[in-house]
Amino acid sequence: SKNIFDHIPTLAPPKSTDLCDEVDRYLSTDVECVDNAIAWWHEHCGSFPCLSHMALDYLTIPGKLHHSDGYLLPY
Repeated sequence: SKNIFDHIPTLAPPKSTDLCDEVDRYLSTDVECVDNAIAWWHEHCGSFPCLSHMALDYLTIPGKLHHSDGYLLPY
């Protein structure tokens, strides 16, 4: 019998050896001083697909401007 999911390609997580190879390749690159880490990871997503995805997830988390509970004025 046919299932609607039969035509969807299998999306398997990367093998741990692939990720280890990617980390090793990244660690073997020369250190660069960059002004925009998000742009760097976006430019290098072809070379480091898993690491760039994780880095972009982390780097694009919105920052918190201030903690408002500590700034209440006593009136």
